[in-house]
Amino acid sequence: MERIQNIYEYTEKDELVLKKQLLELIDRKKNNKEICETLNISTGQLYSLLLDLKNNGIMLSRKYYSDGSLKYKPIYTFFDLKKASLFETDKTIITDSKENEIKLLAISDLHFGNELERIDLINRAFNYCTKKNINIILCGGDLIDGTFSRSNQKISNLQEQIEYFIKNYPYDKNILTFSVAGDHDISAFTHESLCLIEKCNNYRHDIIIGGYNNAVINIKNDQILLHHHIDAGNTRISTAPIILHGHIHRYKTYIKDNALNVILPSLSNINQPMPTALELKISFNKGFFDVVGIKQIYFGEKDIVISESFFDLLKNRTVVFDDIKNIESFKHVLDENEETQLVKSL
Repeated sequence: MERIQNIYEYTEKDELVLKKQLLELIDRKKNNKEICETLNISTGQLYSLLLDLKNNGIMLSRKYYSDGSLKYKPIYTFFDLKKASLFETDKTIITDSKENEIKLLAISDLHFGNELERIDLINRAFNYCTKKNINIILCGGDLIDGTFSRSNQKISNLQEQIEYFIKNYPYDKNILTFSVAGDHDISAFTHESLCLIEKCNNYRHDIIIGGYNNAVINIKNDQILLHHHIDAGNTRISTAPIILHGHIHRYKTYIKDNALNVILPSLSNINQPMPTALELKISFNKGFFDVVGIKQIYFGEKDIVISESFFDLLKNRTVVFDDIKNIESFKHVLDENEETQLVKSL
């Protein structure tokens, strides 16, 4: 997997031209991949340009799509500001209007900076997503090791730990990671006012952390709640039919109040002799989660399915079938002629 590079390879004059072209493409509702291809810039350069625009007072909200792409939208009005998901713990994944199912990979408790981290397995997880056509990763928290540990830390300085995560968490232009921040993540904030969420918000737009303790992911008419234990925190009261829990480092499922609770395994060697991930395949019935299949995956010399189970999420739920929300018809790739015309117009 690639690393994000933030090095400019052009002059200040070129940068001004690029910013103008970038804003034009954003106004035309082009996604991040189309922008990079049209302007011939890297993802890191795109993030750097957008951060500079932000520092100069230009505000942009973001929309995330099930194919792993995202779009930026200028915030012009107070109404736009109130709607901007940039400042909300709840995030939304827009699905195509014709999507009848979605595949996700769930990972948790990565603990970057600990000697028992497994970046090799995280890279394997990304490779698995590529092979299985999975564009969305959900993470149960503890992205960094923070101020305390069950093992030795290879990086104890919190600023360096966060930088290490930003640089070494894998990148793929077709994959977005949605996460909650856990107790180890918040320790950097409570001890040194270092906010991992804000750091990713500036430098890794493909890593979307909704909040500490709880984060909700909206998909069509339903939700997935990401939860990670934090002292003095609670599991958010929610109607989400799927709740993914980090922190425990072992895989378990149970039903409570008609919600499927999934305890996520760790993808590190901390308190986890066999690090694994979970593949979730969710089918939709008129916009609601219907059946979910869960595979526990071990990334050894070969990718091995350890277990597989299925859950009927509509069986005991009372839902009102109405219009399907959070959908667009977006699965369209620019053909060669459209791309040529777009470049010429700039």
